[in-house]
Amino acid sequence: MNTIKQLTIICCMLISSVLILHAAEPAKHLFILSGQSNMAGLDPKISFTPAVEAAFGKDNVTVVLDAQGGQPIRRWYKEWKPEVGREVVNQKPLLIGDLYQRLMKSVKSSTKGLDYDTVTFFWMQGERDAKESHGEVYAKSLQGIIDQLKKDLNKEDLNFVIGRLSDYDLDNKVGPHWTMVRDAQVQVAESSPSGAWVNTDDLNDGLCKKGKMYKNDLHYSVEGYKEFGKRLANEAIQLIENDGFPVNEQPVIRLWPIDQIGGEANYLKEKSEDRGEGKTTYRNVKDPHLVVSQVESKTPTPAVIYCPGGSYKQVSPVQGYIEWFNSLGFTVFTLKYTVPNDREAAFRDIQRAMRLVRHNAKKWNIDPKQLGLVGTSAGGHLSARLSQNYTESAYASIDEADSQSCEPQFVFLRSAAYLASKNKGSTIAKEFLLNNKVAPTLLLYSKDDHHFVKGGIAYAAALEKAGFPVKLLLYEKGGHSMKGVDWHTDAKSWIDTLGLDLN
Repeated sequence: MNTIKQLTIICCMLISSVLILHAAEPAKHLFILSGQSNMAGLDPKISFTPAVEAAFGKDNVTVVLDAQGGQPIRRWYKEWKPEVGREVVNQKPLLIGDLYQRLMKSVKSSTKGLDYDTVTFFWMQGERDAKESHGEVYAKSLQGIIDQLKKDLNKEDLNFVIGRLSDYDLDNKVGPHWTMVRDAQVQVAESSPSGAWVNTDDLNDGLCKKGKMYKNDLHYSVEGYKEFGKRLANEAIQLIENDGFPVNEQPVIRLWPIDQIGGEANYLKEKSEDRGEGKTTYRNVKDPHLVVSQVESKTPTPAVIYCPGGSYKQVSPVQGYIEWFNSLGFTVFTLKYTVPNDREAAFRDIQRAMRLVRHNAKKWNIDPKQLGLVGTSAGGHLSARLSQNYTESAYASIDEADSQSCEPQFVFLRSAAYLASKNKGSTIAKEFLLNNKVAPTLLLYSKDDHHFVKGGIAYAAALEKAGFPVKLLLYEKGGHSMKGVDWHTDAKSWIDTLGLDLN
């Protein structure tokens, strides 16, 4: 072998080794926390840092907190100007942007020139601006701080999480612009797919650090601060996952706070098995979540939450269904609900999923009034159950999202299982009470789906008798999987009758 050829081989091997090492290197994440007293009062080590370290690894996380109580937003936003007629008086010198400079020094000192794959900024402030009646320029000022960070950190894809002002002064007595600032914070957060906000209305009751009992106080209780840290971390984790760290084919929306799924050990816990033909089975889902398959559109689109089958023992989404609904113009949220063998947990999951999707409709560019359900097999039972029991309170409210309705606008059921009181039975199951209005429903079955077709026929008859819009389509052969059945044309015709704004 000649010398040139040997050198070429050696160089290729070295380059390959470098690439492999680089690919294996875990992503690094920087978290920057700033604001007024409620951020200054947060100890990240109690609940925030443990959560992000559990998600990404202790060695891959840097947390920087620089906050100061009682300060207006102008001390962070370098180009702050008051609205006309609300100039600041009796404050000389008027400090503008100085706390931002201090924050950047803290960031520089903590990061020591390291490069980070993601940067997330957290902001809890606004009490002072509400009190000084500067709510009219608050949104512009907050967006200005975010833009400053993007430029100074060279991170156009910067994520940010805003703590919304609490319910301390909803009548605007202490701070004339309290509710205006609250609204501005939500506006900024929801204007960007890289933004999020957390509710703090329930954090200001209970025992404070000095042993005093708080009731709707300006500041948070001991437990309130602990929960605040968790909420900030949970939103950040979700934003980072949506950026592809760790790599996901589509963005992921976790349904529950980490402490409600059994702790960090269950974080996105599941076992998967590729079964071919675009079908993957997931078992032992401990951290239920939605996987987003979004369609591109300049205007809000209809959407569906897709509940795959799996006998309530596993969750087995079929890629073909997702792609078909995408092709029609639907954004699809695939629900990996709790399994195995916990129908009540799965029902809580689907209620929460509907509310979270509606709450974040702007973020995902969907029309919350055109949100439906698609269910197959056991997922069909779960979808049908929600379509009749959407007023039932399956869990205690967690946050602002739970004020949303979980009623679907339409229901698409293919080979839905367990609609009858028993397999092969013709009496509908006891959970279908027909007490509420039921959305337009389509049922698709093969006649040789011997275990479940009778239940589908009985369910359709019950809906029709109760006066609810329903369509039942039966095909000669195909079994439970409806293999080889061309149901798409008929299903598309039914969808066309719903009057949805499909592009």
